[in-house]
Amino acid sequence: MSAASWAPTCSFFALHKKTTDNEFRLIRDSGGHVQATPYIESVMGGVRPPALARMLNAGLKPGLGIDTETAAASDMFHVMRAALTGDGLLHTVGYEGYEDVPRVTASDVLEAATISGAAAAGLDDRTGSITPGKAADLVLLRMDDINLYPVVDPVKAIVAGGHQGNVDTVMVAGNILKWRGELLHPGLRKVQRDAKSHPRPHC
Repeated sequence: MSAASWAPTCSFFALHKKTTDNEFRLIRDSGGHVQATPYIESVMGGVRPPALARMLNAGLKPGLGIDTETAAASDMFHVMRAALTGDGLLHTVGYEGYEDVPRVTASDVLEAATISGAAAAGLDDRTGSITPGKAADLVLLRMDDINLYPVVDPVKAIVAGGHQGNVDTVMVAGNILKWRGELLHPGLRKVQRDAKSHPRPHC
């Protein structure tokens, strides 16, 4: 089966419960994109082990996703650590089929969380990297925070040790939405009050 007959160009694939290595190569050859959801793939029943390493080994550039916010922390630091830890465990225990699959690196994970994720969403022409002409979408971390300092390798420090509490500044399209660790949205407190007062369904 050829890539052209298997999937249309620019397709997007997620939740790879039973995706084979050959199918990943077909996605690559068709010009498609994939998203890895390493935490959900690690804990949901019936799902194969996290597929990030196999995607990379097939020549794909996967993005990272959360998938189910009711079952996983909704921040990318959590997802990045799940990707790195899940892959390390698969290689450490010698999981079948991973003997010849290279380990996922911190650089692989950070790329999946940024430019590769933007590409998978069709947004890499405007965001995902610091490039002239792209939107000024930036996340600045305090690298002198006690959980990160001293920084020897910034990429490894962010992926393995960073969390949302380290985020000092967030800029979206040039607009500062978080500054010195404080969210600046004028309606934030009202949203919180509304959420607290909203009746919850009985389970």
